[in-house]
Amino acid sequence: MPDPKRPKSKSIEDEIWEELNALAKEVDESVDENEAAKPLNKEKDEQKTAEKKRSSRFNKRARDKMRVRGRKLLKSTGGYVDSWRKIAKERLKERSNKAEKVKIFLYTGFGTRDQVWVKGRVIEDKEISSTDADSSIKNLVNTYQRFDTDPIANATVELQIGTITAQIQTDEEGYFNAWVRPDKVKKHKNRDRWLDVSARILEAPVSFEGKVEAKAGILIPPRKAQFGIISDLDDTVIQTNVISKVKMLYLTFFKNAYSRLAFKGVPAWYWGLHKGGDGIQNNPLFYVSNGPWNLYDLLSDFLSLNDIPVGPILLRDFGLHKDEAVIDYKQHKIARVKQILRTYPKMNFVLIGDSGEKDTDIYQQVARAHPGRVLAIYIRSVKDEKRANRIQQIAENEDTVPILLFEDTLAAAQHAFENGLISEEALQSVAQSDTAEQKEAMSIFNEEEEKESKSKDSKEE
Repeated sequence: MPDPKRPKSKSIEDEIWEELNALAKEVDESVDENEAAKPLNKEKDEQKTAEKKRSSRFNKRARDKMRVRGRKLLKSTGGYVDSWRKIAKERLKERSNKAEKVKIFLYTGFGTRDQVWVKGRVIEDKEISSTDADSSIKNLVNTYQRFDTDPIANATVELQIGTITAQIQTDEEGYFNAWVRPDKVKKHKNRDRWLDVSARILEAPVSFEGKVEAKAGILIPPRKAQFGIISDLDDTVIQTNVISKVKMLYLTFFKNAYSRLAFKGVPAWYWGLHKGGDGIQNNPLFYVSNGPWNLYDLLSDFLSLNDIPVGPILLRDFGLHKDEAVIDYKQHKIARVKQILRTYPKMNFVLIGDSGEKDTDIYQQVARAHPGRVLAIYIRSVKDEKRANRIQQIAENEDTVPILLFEDTLAAAQHAFENGLISEEALQSVAQSDTAEQKEAMSIFNEEEEKESKSKDSKEE
């Protein structure tokens, strides 16, 4: 049986790593070149046009070269990966009595005092970890491992919320989800309006060592919240370049939570919305994206690292069946948004998205289905003139809810302030925000929240 260790002598694995490194470097250079190709002198129109043509030709050559290298890489690695998978399966059969490393992903939930929604997944643990020093290749390997999951179906999971316990089975892809009725929510809630939920595996079709458990939070918004916020993630919060497939794939596969970038001013604006028009609210945030659950840990880490208010992240499952996957992709976002509105029937919402996808159409449909409950729709422009013109026309013809197409976060914050959604102090924080100083921009809100928490604690005592 061959030993699955990277050989010291030059082999096909060495060639694969060389190809991956070369591919990562080439994509990185193409992105940098594309950005550098933008002319700085607006007065030289001819030079600007020439630069655009050169940039376009360069991008086409880069894409063609990448396609060729990609095909070559797939051909050279296809048989190699298959053979190693066969080896791995054989070794698993030989060691069937050996315990597997199993992990529970318990996602952030949400609900009310009457019922809460809990979702998670049981998979074989790939022990994925990320740091700010990770190379492009390390990020690529981690991304591959996130998608190359080995789900544990038919596992029995026990959920515990306070004194309430419930048992649930995982489906064929390892997922489980349930609405649970907690007891005595008032005694279990903390000052941040979160409940603690834990999950542990009772039984599974594979053997595992010790306790396999996980913990997460469940958001219970205060009844007197001024409004809720539902936001997209890609190209709304995170710079993703959805309309450029090359850049999008580059950022998805070769970057991690540490190296991805938030749009300037987003943390301060979202904290401002969280605090509301008077600066003392505790408005809930929900993040709804068409991204897969496989990227949940990366997105959750990203929000934390960039000091963006936490909230439930609702993603989608790729599914095993093609028909189900297509339906899920088209209907996922609107279904999740409507689910949130149904859960909180007396709460109004602010909806935030981008022009790269169908966010404007989805949010407009939601606003018309729930008259008076959508206070504003904010759409970040992805700098595509055709898309921008279309959305601007929709905004001008919409008379039931304000729709703002914006490029700069400050413009959206100014509109939010004028409509009583954020305080003047929050608007100033957005204006002072800088990508390299986002953590400092958040300090004022963190200090206020800490003071407010201490005040509440002293009153409760």
